Amino acid sequence: MDSVQATQQVCQDCGAVNGESDVTFAVTFENIGSSPIYFAGSALSASIATNSSVLQKVDNNTIGIFAFGTLDHGQNSTLLDPVMGDGYMYQLLQAGSIRVTLSLNWSTNPRLMTLNPNSTTILAQFIFA
Repeated sequence: MDSVQATQQVCQDCGAVNGESDVTFAVTFENIGSSPIYFAGSALSASIATNSSVLQKVDNNTIGIFAFGTLDHGQNSTLLDPVMGDGYMYQLLQAGSIRVTLSLNWSTNPRLMTLNPNSTTILAQFIFA
């Protein structure tokens, strides 16, 4: 893993949620193995406490494109959660600290990347002001 971050943005022209802050998680990683690795566009997923007073996962109605990626030895990529089309967002409720478990799913076999992927787990803590 090269970096893990959370980005807060204020939603503009978003109808009912206009002016509210939402959060996107990002993980940048490098393939240090000798074989290519394969992943889906939604290969990164965040898990937060359902009773968090800082951040809440809420449904939204976005439509997106499901994409796949390949990373050769020495290449890096950044994955996000959520991505357009996931059908949810992370809404910032108030300032504070939150622990997040991020899971990155990948495979060395393109046929198994969604059926039986490898998983890398990242435990992180973020502070929102």
